Amino acid sequence: MSFRTFTETHADFYQLIKFLVLSLIASVVEFAVFALCNYVIFKNVGDAPVVWFIFNYTSANGGLCAFLSMAISYAAAQVTNFIIQRKYTFKAKNNALLSAFLYTLMVLGTYVFVMWLPSVIGPFFYGALGADLGAVVVKILCQTSSALIQFPINKFVVMKV
Repeated sequence: MSFRTFTETHADFYQLIKFLVLSLIASVVEFAVFALCNYVIFKNVGDAPVVWFIFNYTSANGGLCAFLSMAISYAAAQVTNFIIQRKYTFKAKNNALLSAFLYTLMVLGTYVFVMWLPSVIGPFFYGALGADLGAVVVKILCQTSSALIQFPINKFVVMKV
């Protein structure tokens, strides 16, 4: 079976694989921005707790440093991901403005979830693995959750309208 035949026969599976592989570009952007923020820019504000809405970033799970690093890196990755996925994975020809608006709504929902998730799972991983490795593991789990939520919404809603 040729590659072309495989991709035509299993188009949805191939599209998911392409989505995940291209998401790695956004992941690299996310990790780079996260590392810069978490270990350089906001390093000195880790003791300042952030307890707001559903977010509970105590000094034990990174405080203001982790909150800002997670937020800024996630936003940078989502801008990158929208551009890449729209052009290469979904080859969307729909209204770019409407697509960007729906993508933003999806990202905001996902954003709240992945900003809340570290406050729940962070204490376990920070305690078990230490602050630095714990932060990386929590970040990977947040990225994985985000991708699993976003693929079907992109495929069936955002890139189709």
